[in-house]
Amino acid sequence: MTRIGQTNEEQLVSRLKKLLQNVRDIKKAQTVGGSSLILQRTETENTWDVNATVLGSSADATWRVTWSPDIDSPTYSQLEYKYEVSNSNGNVIAYDDPNDIDSDTQKSYIVGLIPNPNLTDETVKLKFAIRSTSTGSLSWTRLT
Repeated sequence: MTRIGQTNEEQLVSRLKKLLQNVRDIKKAQTVGGSSLILQRTETENTWDVNATVLGSSADATWRVTWSPDIDSPTYSQLEYKYEVSNSNGNVIAYDDPNDIDSDTQKSYIVGLIPNPNLTDETVKLKFAIRSTSTGSLSWTRLT
């Protein structure tokens, strides 16, 4: 026995417990990593943000969705959307706006209706949302 009343094994267990507690204290204070990100969801109160008829003669229909965060520093953002198309052959896709100039104050996405091959009119309903590390506002405009 090297400590009063403790065997070598008890000292080892005590020391390991102390080291484990130190590691927990260090990990608890870390502010990086996926588990430390708090994401905000921003969306309008509208049931559908877009409710439009796309003529069957149209080549396509696209909208630019712009996210403007409340803060002037880089933020993470991801577009989420849901849709309904009256024709079962219609699909909707979304991608980063290739004309978007990288800035800390906004991020744009393109949401488009893939035209159906039947050339019939379609009603498309779109609902947009943004998941981001900041609060902010959404706007959209029809491009085609």
